[in-house]
Amino acid sequence: MLESFPDGSAERERLEARITAPSLWDAFVRLLARSGYSIPASSLGKWTSQPVGTDSDVQDALIRVYREVASACARVGASLLVDAYHSVNLVPFSVSKMGLERAFVVGGGYKYCQFGEGVCFLRIPPDCSMRAVLTGWFSEFGNLADKPGAGRVAYGDGPLRFAGSTYDPVGHYRARAVLRFFRSERLDTSLLRAVSQAQLARLVRGIEALDIDPAMLTWNRELPLERRGGFLALEAPRAGEISARLRHCRVFTDHRGTVLRMGPAPYVTDAQLDEAVGLLGEATR
Repeated sequence: MLESFPDGSAERERLEARITAPSLWDAFVRLLARSGYSIPASSLGKWTSQPVGTDSDVQDALIRVYREVASACARVGASLLVDAYHSVNLVPFSVSKMGLERAFVVGGGYKYCQFGEGVCFLRIPPDCSMRAVLTGWFSEFGNLADKPGAGRVAYGDGPLRFAGSTYDPVGHYRARAVLRFFRSERLDTSLLRAVSQAQLARLVRGIEALDIDPAMLTWNRELPLERRGGFLALEAPRAGEISARLRHCRVFTDHRGTVLRMGPAPYVTDAQLDEAVGLLGEATR
């Protein structure tokens, strides 16, 4: 981008100033630090020069924020919305244990639930009396036979208030089949979490044994295994190139900027993980 503008030109100077200015996320992290949350200096300012990524210290602060915000919302009567997408069916997630009984919770089943596309959910607090601003005709199924009210949109009872318009329900049939399979095989969240943790630990041991130059590939070794989600995030300047080379060998990873992510599914065997580690070693040479 910068190469399109000559050095010293006004356009390049304005662009450089904009690129190096603190991002909205950076401003938020600084706000956390000013508010008394434990944010190390290394986590401040780095978002101006790299994509927003995972940061264990910021994540710890956000966990505190969620719990405190939930209490504050209950105290003043405000509504809290929690995104549980990266928790459902991967790590234990309890509305009651996390104090989220009065919270709205959203999530999707594409990744860890293996539902496929188009199946998401909205958990609504039991005492919620809100009326949706935007809605679809599915909301009226419970009241189709009623006489339309003057100047007031008719909603169904309970969750139907938040229903949308006509959609393709095929994903719901797949989701139902998947959930039945999970139950029949006793694949509950505790077991799936144990499998995921064992797989990540195996990847870490294998990659450590490769003794790859840290300038080529490294990761946060100080982050305990139990605090990881379903991915092992590896810092690699050539993450895109490494991911492409692995894909050529039918090892599927993804990358976000300089972060290469390896996320084994429950059906991946130990032998396949070991093979992937070996191919990773070749891809980083």
